[in-house]
Amino acid sequence: MPKDEKDLQSPTNRAIRSNASDLRFPRANHLKGRTAIRQTIVKGVRYRGKWLGVSAIKGETSRFGISISRKFGKAVRRNRVKRIIREFLRNNKALWPVNRWIMIRLFSDPADETVITEELRALLSKVK
Repeated sequence: MPKDEKDLQSPTNRAIRSNASDLRFPRANHLKGRTAIRQTIVKGVRYRGKWLGVSAIKGETSRFGISISRKFGKAVRRNRVKRIIREFLRNNKALWPVNRWIMIRLFSDPADETVITEELRALLSKVK
């Protein structure tokens, strides 16, 4: 076995890889499918902030979708903001409304990225 493969099999690396799954936003909590997303946007109760909006309907579990328009910026910027939102959701599971499907939509690009998480925290507290 080459040295690199031995390193991958070490107990330390296995522990790091097993902890990586804890750091991900769970797939079970992704709002997927065109009909589910459309239903959440059209029939959901809407809450609007300065930078983003949240639509929510009752569902069997808590699921989140993130939508950012191309007008927001280039793909690198849009993906960074989506990562920030997913990280916020992953680290703040206590704020998740119970049994809600939630669609998060960004309308404009704030200068400071911390504003996004502050506003999302405020909007999620309004969802019942």
